[in-house]
Amino acid sequence: MIDRVPNSRLSTDDPFSYEFEEGSPAEGTTTLVDDAWPQPTSLPSKELPLPPFDPDLIPAALRPWILDAAERIGVPPESILMAALTGAATVIGNTPRIQPKNRDDQWTQAPNVFSAVIGASSSGKSPALSEGFRFLHVLQKGRSEAHAKEAKQRKARAKLADVKLKDIQTALRSTEDDAKKASLESQMVEAMSEQEQAKASGRRYVLNDATVEKAGMLLGEPINRGGVLLFRDELSGILDSMGRAGHENDRTFYLEGYNGTGSYYTDKVTREAVDISVLTLSLIGGMQPVVLDPLVAAARSGKGDDGLLPRFQLTVWIDSSSARVGLNRAPDRSALESAEAAFRNLEAATLEREASLAPGAYESVAFTDEAQEIIDRWWASRVHASANGHLADENPGYASHLGKGLGMVSRVALLYYAIDQASGVSQNVVTADQASLAVRLMEFLHGHARRTYQIHIHKGDEPLQTLWTLIDSGEVWDGMTTREFQRGPSGFGKRDKILPLLRRAEDLGWLRLKKIRARGKPSSTVIEVNPLLR
Repeated sequence: MIDRVPNSRLSTDDPFSYEFEEGSPAEGTTTLVDDAWPQPTSLPSKELPLPPFDPDLIPAALRPWILDAAERIGVPPESILMAALTGAATVIGNTPRIQPKNRDDQWTQAPNVFSAVIGASSSGKSPALSEGFRFLHVLQKGRSEAHAKEAKQRKARAKLADVKLKDIQTALRSTEDDAKKASLESQMVEAMSEQEQAKASGRRYVLNDATVEKAGMLLGEPINRGGVLLFRDELSGILDSMGRAGHENDRTFYLEGYNGTGSYYTDKVTREAVDISVLTLSLIGGMQPVVLDPLVAAARSGKGDDGLLPRFQLTVWIDSSSARVGLNRAPDRSALESAEAAFRNLEAATLEREASLAPGAYESVAFTDEAQEIIDRWWASRVHASANGHLADENPGYASHLGKGLGMVSRVALLYYAIDQASGVSQNVVTADQASLAVRLMEFLHGHARRTYQIHIHKGDEPLQTLWTLIDSGEVWDGMTTREFQRGPSGFGKRDKILPLLRRAEDLGWLRLKKIRARGKPSSTVIEVNPLLR
């Protein structure tokens, strides 16, 4: 038996039950329902139009490859570019660092980045990411194969080091001469270093499913001193792991890794101590909007968020307007070869630089005065005022995102600089052209960040906007009880907050609340969705 009760009030015992007012239908009767639905009133769409992408923002050496691949796959080129830049940052490592202020050599930034491609399922996130990592995987395969070929030599070196170490330890136990002891101890340190190098794993650029503990062990090996990239096709896997019991330290590890220039040391009873002279992480993956919403809600409120989301500076959306059918044609081989050559040159330059520098040391790169003026003007006039003005109160998450702009625009400029160098451009400073490209790319990315943080939505409309999204995605359905709604993934909290929200939605014509009675069972209130929204 279903009754529609247009004028009802809440029971004090159950906020989802109805008490009939005078004149309402008697028990056991059925009220005829007017099935005519009103035209639903919509809130402003949270999908702000995305800024147009200028292909000139792609580094020249990578541009033909990325544009050709984007047309063949059917994704926007910027989605491939995010992966390509993140891969390049991983290859470059942490030994070149940029000075955001060219006269201040105490503040430097490594080129590592956190990136994401946001889009619904089947929007093309995975193919775009896979294509963007094409050459990083080529380099990884080459390093892995070279490491495998040296297996016999490493095993022999490890045995020699073991024998040498035992001989030194025996000699130490049998001598009383202080000078000889000092010499033997020095030899022992050298032998232990040889032993570690012989047993070390090969260079790792990409980690897909490593725990934080394993990632730390790999980063502690000298061969991986430049840092690694953590790549997950769906970032939800990493985000979920942060909330599991026993993984409380994971979030700190990622936050420290983003900084890219600091050391990291762990010393626990249950596992071997790990000493990472410079912890440098890049992080990238795909993300669906429904996974993003809770992060945005925490960042917007300024509560329950420690700055993880604002670190995803290289983030773009793939929306329905940019989805298209890819072209059936052969890849541009010349474009592939040119892009691969650029990545190989990046790797060669990194290996040469790391071989010449002590652990923890780096080469500092600065802006020319003209380039510095471009960076400073953009930061002062376009970003800083917004980040520290009214946005700090109205949308602290977006304000925090903008607040990282000076460091990130410098990192992006360093990426343009390094890729140009790998393509044969001889220079030792970041030029005005590279600074200008970095500023333009950041402006483009801030357009995507506006959508991420939904900055056009008034705070009071956020719950309604989330409800609209849940209805649109089918997560609120016909016949869903209010208790099911409360226990679902909506995150709306207590029952006394849910009913006023549903009432507002009812006033907007999105849904109706109905009471279902079954003989011998407690009544329940269900949601009926306006068919115009389904």
